[in-house]
Amino acid sequence: MSLHIRNGRVVEATGAADRLIDIYLQNGKIVGLGSAPNGFRAEQVIDAGNHLILPGLIDIQARLRDPGQPEKANIASETEAAVKNGITSLCIPPDTQPPIDNSATVELIHHRNEMYGHHARVYPIGALTRGLGGDQLSNMGSLRANGCIAFSNARHALASNLVQRRAMDYAAGQESLVIIQPMDHDLMANGCAHEGAIATRLGRRQSPKRQKPRRWPKTSNWSRKLLHAPTSASYPVPVRWR
Repeated sequence: MSLHIRNGRVVEATGAADRLIDIYLQNGKIVGLGSAPNGFRAEQVIDAGNHLILPGLIDIQARLRDPGQPEKANIASETEAAVKNGITSLCIPPDTQPPIDNSATVELIHHRNEMYGHHARVYPIGALTRGLGGDQLSNMGSLRANGCIAFSNARHALASNLVQRRAMDYAAGQESLVIIQPMDHDLMANGCAHEGAIATRLGRRQSPKRQKPRRWPKTSNWSRKLLHAPTSASYPVPVRWR
């Protein structure tokens, strides 16, 4: 099928200034920008005036409820919904049921995505520890070999600073990205809202507003000494050891 999209404001992934330009596609691939290639005849013309045309977006933390909660959603329904809204790549955190701590679960996710039609690219994030328990390290080498693009313990606590240090050191040997959510679980106390008058009035379990920044300096200091990592306290924190 040939498609002509006209009058759209194109936003490029390179960060270059967006511009109004016509796009010509053949069988799902761009064959011309600005002017049509020789012999091109559009079967469909879309007027994208007052609209943005962007590269496929990436959701870096998409919980697809699969495996584990098929009564809520699955890879088929969530990837289809994502693509319809311009999201073409999804990164799955490791806190599925069961967790992404072994190669069989990774293969299952890829198999189901292929079986359901491969609507979007799916990238599993492997668990730093077995069962996300926070004490025994997962087999990151096997997980990486089977398609995990990074490692994290999601919102689950690590048992100690030593476990975190060893997990990051192990990931270094795999040249893998580590994603840390620097939350102090002792201060969080399973809270679902920040401390304050509103949470008190609603009867919500509360946690201090400062619990994340308190946790940040440890990971940040390790990053400066041993890692190549961002220096700003963004959450989650991607960390790559070199």
